[in-house]
This record gives sequence, C-alpha cells and structure tokens, in this order.
Amino acid sequence: MMSPEKGVCWLVMGVSGSGKSTIGRQLAATREARFLDADTLHSPRAKEKMSRGEGLTDTDRLPWLNALADEIAQARRRGEELVVACSALKLEYRNTLIRASANGSSASALSRPASPTREQKESPSSALGRVNIIYLKVPSEVLATRLAKRQGHFAGPGLLQSQLETLEEPGREVTFDGAQRPEQVMQEIVGRYSLETSE
Repeated sequence: MMSPEKGVCWLVMGVSGSGKSTIGRQLAATREARFLDADTLHSPRAKEKMSRGEGLTDTDRLPWLNALADEIAQARRRGEELVVACSALKLEYRNTLIRASANGSSASALSRPASPTREQKESPSSALGRVNIIYLKVPSEVLATRLAKRQGHFAGPGLLQSQLETLEEPGREVTFDGAQRPEQVMQEIVGRYSLETSE
C-alpha cells in the first residue's frame, strides 16, 4: 500500500470506455484514498440526454462541473486525498477543477468554466492545486468495442464520436496507454509519479 498524501486530488480522465473508473478505483485502493466517480454527479436530465446518444453542451455540464469542483474543494479543506474518475474533456474544465483544489472554493463561487491561463496550459499537474492528471488514451476502435460490451450505463456507444470531437488532449507527460491491461497502466502511473510504497 502507499502512504496517502493530504489534500491531493488525482484526476483520472478520458472519454467513455477508456477505463477511468477501473483505474481510478485501483489507484484509490492502492493510495488508501477516497474514490469518486464523477458520473454519479450528473443530473437525471443530463443522464437521460446522454442515454439517447446526445452529447452534453457546456451549459448542460455546468451544474455537474460545479458539483464536482465542490467535492474537490471540500476534500482539499479536509486534507483528504481524493481520486476522481472524470471525463474532463476540455482544458477549461480541468482548470476549473485545479482552481477548486488550489483555493478550496465552493461550487457556488463558480458561475462558468474557467478560462485557461498560460501557466495552467503548460502544467501537467498543478503544484498550487495539488492535482495530478492521468489521461487514459485509447484507440477509437478499442473504445467502440468496450462500449458495445458495456451494459447498464447511460453513456453508450452513441456518445463516443461526440466525446472524441470535444476532447482536448492534455500533454504527453500525463498520457497513459489505456488500451493496456489495468495492472500495466497502474505500473506506469506508479513509475511516472514516483509513488513510494509504505512499509
């Protein structure tokens, strides 16, 4: 097991089918941290829309983004290590979440997605916000196969193309091959972030 780090947020991101929930849960268990699946914060209306294969707009995502930012801010104030599985498709969404961690600000302080600053654009993780980003990149054909096999989730194959078109990929420093087996992905995360196991 690894020693938890107070106030740190791990943002495991990617499109539907990338494995972010699987990797997020494994990372949280390994880190002895709390896990949050951001899909649980979507409104019933948003889930219904996605279940029809319709992509969400920025306006649709705003209540979800505010709720997620509030969760991250609360974890930061409590000094709690948090692992979040979240699509975080756009840079401005990720920057909003980084700011929430940095400031410990509540969701009510957020009225719209944050505009990215140059510093945030160039940072794979935020020292101020203590947010570590893990982007799971998976070929579209692998994603389609995974989604076709998935059952009981509102985000089905019909959303894939919309998400890929919306996605603004982060830098290579935080990109991991999500087509690998989960244990291989975890090995890369441990190595790249120099995580030390506790005795």
